[in-house]
Amino acid sequence: MGPAVVRRSAPAAASTRAPGWLWGPAVGARVLASSGSAAYLLPVGMPPGMPPGAPAGPPAGSPTADVLALVSPDALRLPGAVLVPGPGDLAALRLAVGATVAVGEGRVQGSGAQLQVRRSWLPRPVPSGSWPAAPEVVTALDGLALRPGRADLGPLAAEALHDPVPGVAALVGLGPGLTPSGDDVLCGMLLVLGAAGHPDRAALADAVRGSLHRTTALSATLLRDALDGYAVPPVRDLLAAAQHGPGPGDGGAGLTVLARAVTRIGHSSGSDLLVGVRTALEHLLATSVHTRPDPVPRED
Repeated sequence: MGPAVVRRSAPAAASTRAPGWLWGPAVGARVLASSGSAAYLLPVGMPPGMPPGAPAGPPAGSPTADVLALVSPDALRLPGAVLVPGPGDLAALRLAVGATVAVGEGRVQGSGAQLQVRRSWLPRPVPSGSWPAAPEVVTALDGLALRPGRADLGPLAAEALHDPVPGVAALVGLGPGLTPSGDDVLCGMLLVLGAAGHPDRAALADAVRGSLHRTTALSATLLRDALDGYAVPPVRDLLAAAQHGPGPGDGGAGLTVLARAVTRIGHSSGSDLLVGVRTALEHLLATSVHTRPDPVPRED
């Protein structure tokens, strides 16, 4: 027998929303994307996503799974992410795009090292509450030079609220990349309407759930997070502050700072999401629904 292979092992912290397959028996997982600060994994055999124009419903028995995000401290913290101590620990796993690694029983075993989940962390949902300052928030967003991935996102978002089934079908999976622009818009809309307890959210949410198979695996994961009221920290911070409006005497400067932080997410993802936020806020104003009298159950 040859000498035993000793792999470097690093402790990790898993979100309470981390995919269930992280804890099951070890399976092969494909590396969908990898950078110096984050990597995204999906079980082998699970569909990575469907392009626009896919059938209206998933095939019978079609499997689905949330993407497992491994992020270092300087990366964007997804609601269901596993936190890695540092970039060096992530690099040691040698997670090349397209490679297959073993994941299960709380471990990620790369070719050069492994992660072992030792503790958990609790993501915070977007708080529920009233939006009395919705007009001020819309004004603050109008002051930003948003650069969404597509010029037609605003009209498409409005149409999705007017007629959810065809409107959502037009947005889901619309655009290139791991998180298409149309999906980012829908995330923003779901988060605002959900936090406000708006009655029109139910139909929008149902249409999104029925279309998740038509986009990428990572984007479907983030849409499921938004359906449950969860978002990445910059978005959550903006929406939490937006419910209270501008601070005394700041003229909306605080909201603008938080919104600018969202615009720095991805190439256009942050701006795309803010298109959805703005559309939903305008809908609250148009329908005179600014308050949330009763909490809506989370789908954890």
